[in-house]
Amino acid sequence: MNGNSTNGHTNGHNGTNGKAKIDINMPIAITGISTRFPGGADTPEALWRMISKGKSAWSKVPEDRFALDAFYHPDPDRNGAMNVAGGHFLDEDIASFDAPFFGISRNEAKAMDPQQRLQLESAYEALENAGISIDQASGTKTSVHIGVFNKDYADIMCRDPETGPLYQATGNGQSILSNRISYFFNLKGPSVTVDTACSSSLVGLHLAVQGLRMGEVEQAIVGGTNLIFSPDIMVAMSLLGFLSPDGRAYAFDHRAKGYARGGGIATLVLKPLDKAVRDGDPIRAVIRGTGVNSDGRTAGITLPNGDAQAELIREVYTNADLDPAETGYFEAHGTGTQAGDPMEAGAIHRVFTADRQRSSPLYLGSIKTNIGHLEGASGLAGVVKAVLCLEKGQIPPNINFEKQNERLDLEAWNIKVPTELTQWPADVPRRASVNSFGYGGTNAHVVLDGYDATQHEMRTIDTDIDQRLFVFSAGHQEAASSLFTRMASYLRDIPTSNHARLLQQLAYTLSQRRSQLSHRMAISASSIAELIDTLENGKLTLVKSQRVSRLGLVFTGQGAQTAQMGVGLMYQYGVFADSLNLAGAALKNIGCTWDLVEELSKDAETSLVNEPLYSQPLCTAVQIALVDLLRSWDVQPTAVTGHSSGEIAAAYAAGALSHEAAMIAAYYRGVASSKLAADSSVNGGMAAVGLSPDEVQGYLAKLTSGKLVIACYNAPYNVTLSGDIPALDELESLLQDTGVFFRRLKVPVAYHSHHMQQIAEVYRKSLESLPRPEASDSDVQFFSSVTGTLTPISELNAEYWVRNMTSPVQFTSSLKSMCLGLKSDGKRLTRGNKMNVQMLVEVGPHSALAGPIKSILKDPSFSSKAQLPYTSCLVRKQDPLSAVQKAAGDLFMNGYAVNLAHINEPIDGPCPRVLSDLPPYSWNHSQRYWHESRISKNYRLRDQPRKDLIGAPASDWNPTEPRWRGFIRLSELPWIKVTR
Repeated sequence: MNGNSTNGHTNGHNGTNGKAKIDINMPIAITGISTRFPGGADTPEALWRMISKGKSAWSKVPEDRFALDAFYHPDPDRNGAMNVAGGHFLDEDIASFDAPFFGISRNEAKAMDPQQRLQLESAYEALENAGISIDQASGTKTSVHIGVFNKDYADIMCRDPETGPLYQATGNGQSILSNRISYFFNLKGPSVTVDTACSSSLVGLHLAVQGLRMGEVEQAIVGGTNLIFSPDIMVAMSLLGFLSPDGRAYAFDHRAKGYARGGGIATLVLKPLDKAVRDGDPIRAVIRGTGVNSDGRTAGITLPNGDAQAELIREVYTNADLDPAETGYFEAHGTGTQAGDPMEAGAIHRVFTADRQRSSPLYLGSIKTNIGHLEGASGLAGVVKAVLCLEKGQIPPNINFEKQNERLDLEAWNIKVPTELTQWPADVPRRASVNSFGYGGTNAHVVLDGYDATQHEMRTIDTDIDQRLFVFSAGHQEAASSLFTRMASYLRDIPTSNHARLLQQLAYTLSQRRSQLSHRMAISASSIAELIDTLENGKLTLVKSQRVSRLGLVFTGQGAQTAQMGVGLMYQYGVFADSLNLAGAALKNIGCTWDLVEELSKDAETSLVNEPLYSQPLCTAVQIALVDLLRSWDVQPTAVTGHSSGEIAAAYAAGALSHEAAMIAAYYRGVASSKLAADSSVNGGMAAVGLSPDEVQGYLAKLTSGKLVIACYNAPYNVTLSGDIPALDELESLLQDTGVFFRRLKVPVAYHSHHMQQIAEVYRKSLESLPRPEASDSDVQFFSSVTGTLTPISELNAEYWVRNMTSPVQFTSSLKSMCLGLKSDGKRLTRGNKMNVQMLVEVGPHSALAGPIKSILKDPSFSSKAQLPYTSCLVRKQDPLSAVQKAAGDLFMNGYAVNLAHINEPIDGPCPRVLSDLPPYSWNHSQRYWHESRISKNYRLRDQPRKDLIGAPASDWNPTEPRWRGFIRLSELPWIKVTR
C-alpha cells in the first residue's frame, strides 16, 4: 500500500532526543476520532445526529449473529438460555473486511477475529481524521492501547478444534489486537491490549496519557472493541442477572433492570497539546486528567464500591488542580442497574455538588441508553460523546428516562438528567467528566476540557487563489463511486458563507493530511459548485498509480503560440510571474524595445504573438516560466527534448542555458526570422503532410516549380515540409485527390529549409556574446532534435543554435531515443526493456505534440506495455490555471511525488485548518472472511430452542440422523419430581 505524502507535518517523527521531559499535568489533545457504533453511527457526526435527536440504536439480534429464538427464554435462571430480547448491534456485515488494503491474505483474514479487522480499519480512520498519513505515522514513537472484553470468534473456533485455521493463534490472540496496528503502521511505541472488562478502553486511555506525560511516546492510538455474534457470553451474563431483559438501558431510571449490550469500535488519537498546536492538528478536546483505581474488597467481586469511585474522581481533580464545581456535564458509566446507578450517582454527588450553586446543576447522562453498553469500548464511547458535547456546546437528551430510580435524590443532589437537547450552562467552563467501571472492580476516570481553536488558530493567508487542486485516493478502484458521492454530499451541506475558506481547507486536508494511496483522482476547481458538479457528473474513475519517478519533458516548437498564453498563471503563482519579469528584463538588457509582459497580456485583436520577432521570445519565456513553476512543485525531469525552437527552453531545463542566455537565443532567432519575413524577394512557407518520410520523397521528386524539403520529422506518418511557395502550391495539387492530409501552416517564413541559410550568419553573429555552456551539476539528459540522439550539454553552443534553426527537426528520433534511453551509438542507458522515462509532460502554449507523440509510441520498438502517460501544461482555449493544475493532477495520479502544497498554497505561511468532519475512507467490503465449522454453525444458528425433555439439537448432527442433547433439572421441571 502506497501512502506517500508530501507535506512537512512532523507528528513528532523519529523519537525523542535526549532525556524525556516529564510533565504530570501536561494537557493532552484528542486529535482524531473514529467510531463504528450501532444505529449507523459510523462517524462522530452521525453519532451526534443520533444522540442529539434522542434516538436509540436498539434492535433485535440480527439473524447472522445468532439465532435468538433458539436461545431465548424468559426465565433468567434457565441454563443455556438468555432472557434478553435484543440489544445494540453494528449495522454492517462484520465478516466484511478490506484485507488487501492491509496486505493480508485471504487465509489469514479468515482466521482473524473481526474485532482485529475492524479495529485496524478504525485505527486508519482515526489517523486520517487526525490528519496523519500512513507515511507520517510510520516509524514514530506512537503507542497503541486497545481495550477488549469479548472473544466471540475464538469461542467459535474452539468449539471444533480440529478444524481450526492455520493463523488461529495470531488471529485470535488478544495481544494481537494492539500489536497488529503497531505492525501495519510501523509504530515504535508500547503496544498493549487491555482487559479490565468494561473499563478496558478508558484504562487504555489512562495508560496512553501516562506515556505521553512521561515523555515515553510522542503520540498514542487508543481504541476499544466489542462485537457480539456468539450467544455464549449473553447466556453467561443472563444467568448472573446482569442484563436488561428487553435489551434496553434505563440509566438512572426506575425501570433499571440490568445493562443493555452493544457492539462497536472506537479509536482516538492523542498528542501533547503543545505539539498538536505546533503541527496544526485538529484538536477536538483536551484531556486534563485521568486516573485508575480498584474497588478492593466489596460484598462481591462484581459489586461496585461508591467510596472508591468518589475517591478516584476526587484524586483526578486534585492532581489536575481543577474545581469539580466548574464541571458542567458528567458522562456516567450509567449501565442501568439497580445496584450500580445509585452507587455511582451518590459518588458523583459527594464530589461535585457539595459546593455547587443551586442555579447551576450538574448534568448527568449515559450514552449507553442510545447505543448500549459497548463493554470493552464503552469508556471511549463515553469520551466521544463528551467530546461532541464540548464541541457543540450542547448536551443531548438521556433517553429511556421517565422517572428517577427510587434510590436516587437527584433534585436534592443538584443533579439533572436532561430529557431534551440542552445548551451548555453559560456559567461554567466547557468541562466534562467520564466514568468507566469494570465488573471486576477496576475504575477509570477522565476529565476533558473543550478547546477554543481561536486561541491558537493559524491565520489563513489571503493568497487570492482562484483555482485549487483537490486530490482523492483509495486502495481500490471500487471506492470511486462511494468516495465521490460521499464527498459531494458533504459539500452540499456546507453553508454558502463558508465556501471560500472551505475550499482552502479541503484542498489542504486532502493533499497534505491524508494518505495518498494507489488509486487516484485529481480535480481542479475554483468553487464548491464546480467541484460538486465534477464529482457528481464527471464520470470519474480512479487511476491506478504507476509510481512514476522518471519524467521526460517535451518542449513545443513554433506555431502553437496564442495571445495571452499562460498569462493567467501570473496572478496565482508568483514563481511564474517572477520568471516572466526576469525574461523581460533580459530582453531589455540587450536592447529590446517592447515589454514582454505587456505584449503577452494583449488580447487576440492587438497581440503580435504570431510575428516571428515576438513569437520566438514570448514562447520561450512562457516555457521557461512553466519550467520554473514545475520546479517549485518539485517536478524535475530525467530527460528533455524539444521540437524546433522548443529546444531553447529544453536546454534551460537541462541546465545548459541560463535564463538570460535562453532569452538571448530566442530573441535573436526571432529578429533574424523577422528580417527574412520582411524580405519580399523570399517567398517561403510550410505545410503539414500525412505521409511517411519515404512516401513524401516520391512526391518531392516530381516537383518542377520550386524546392521543398522535409523540415520536421514529427511522427512516422507526419512530416512538415518547408520551402518555396510555388512548390507548396504544386504539391497541394498533386495530393488533392489522394486523400492525403495536407494543411498549410500560418508562418511567414520557411523554417528549417534552405531559406534559413540566408539568415544563418546574421543569427550566428548575434550569438557571439551568448555565454558558452558551462560545466553543470545537472544530470538531466538532453535529447537533441537536431541530431535525434542524446547530446552532451557542452555541445549546445552558438553554432548548435544556428543548426537548430537551419537543420531538419528530427523529433521522431529524439523522442524515441529519450523514451528508450538510446545513446548516440544505439546502446541503451537502461537495462533490459526498462523505459528511460515513465511519463511525458509537454511544456508549451498548447498540446501540439500530443498526436505525434501518440503516433511515435506506437512504433514496434516500443513494448505494448510501454505506452507512456502524457499530459500538457497548457491547452489552447483552456483556462491556464485549470490546464496546469490538470497536468499536476495527472502527475499525482500516475504516482509522481508532485508537491501538492506548493500548488495550492504558493505563498509560504501558516497552514489552513484540517477538516476533521470529512467522510472517512471508503473501504472495499465486497469480500467476506469467515471461518466456522459445521458444528459451530449448527449451534450458533440452530433453528430450534432447547425442549424440556429432549433438550436441543446436538451440534454434530444431520437431518438424516437427528440427535438431541439436554439435561433434566428439577429446578426447571419441578413437575417431574416424584412424591413418595
